[in-house]
Amino acid sequence: MRKIATLLAAMFICLGTMAQDNKAGRPRFTPEEFEQKLHAFVASEAAFSPKEEEAFFRLHKEMRQKQHKVQKRIQKLKRPDTENAGNKEMAQRVIKIAELEEECADIKKDYYEKMAREIPGKKLHKAILAEDAFHRQMLRKFSPKREHRRIEMTNTRKGRR
Repeated sequence: MRKIATLLAAMFICLGTMAQDNKAGRPRFTPEEFEQKLHAFVASEAAFSPKEEEAFFRLHKEMRQKQHKVQKRIQKLKRPDTENAGNKEMAQRVIKIAELEEECADIKKDYYEKMAREIPGKKLHKAILAEDAFHRQMLRKFSPKREHRRIEMTNTRKGRR
């Protein structure tokens, strides 16, 4: 009986150790590291001078902070606390979400205009493309290793996807 208990204890310890090793082997997300890597990647791809780099990231940070505030409001409106809400209230909520999404786009437009006054257009364009590429790269890195399939829409027009 003692041997079985010892064997079971050893087995659980091994399983626990394997689980920890698996977690340790997986990339971890830290916002600070993400920002540092984004900064380095975009600056390198756009070939910024030190002055351009400072201007871009200062304005970029301001833009992201303002957009984040608007995104929080959008997420609050999207919460599924709708059981007691009527159709009219939900329609108003959807319209408000669209207005806030437009506000987010206006913030981006305003900041891109500010950036364009301080950074040459070609470099700004490269920076924007580099940021998009970086985000795609990070999504692939941190997404599960299973095959991504296109979502098939049901109850849509026949013959179209």
